[in-house]
Amino acid sequence: MQKLLNQAYTQYETIHQDFRCNVRDALDNFQKLVFKQYLEEEFRAFKEDVSQFTIVKSTRIKEIRGYAQKHLNQVYAQYDTIHQDFRCNLNHLLNAFRYLVENYVEVEWNSSSSR
Repeated sequence: MQKLLNQAYTQYETIHQDFRCNVRDALDNFQKLVFKQYLEEEFRAFKEDVSQFTIVKSTRIKEIRGYAQKHLNQVYAQYDTIHQDFRCNLNHLLNAFRYLVENYVEVEWNSSSSR
């Protein structure tokens, strides 16, 4: 999918500035869809990976938060590969993902570690 997006961005760059607005909406919507699906898959993978920590009783919330940050860093690295013209329209998805991860850690792990 990333290869397809890179090809689309390359083509986008070749279009004259005056005509980019005609294709920008289509590319923007496509990028949002792809990025949203990517974030959903990353969150699913994050929850699956973190669920493995339940096996290890000595896991501390600090370790879980470190793991969450590592996952967030991966997502931000992927975000950085997106064409500059389309990043601003994805900020809300990125912020929502960050909130999901942080909330998951706090609700699922911090509350259970204080029991």
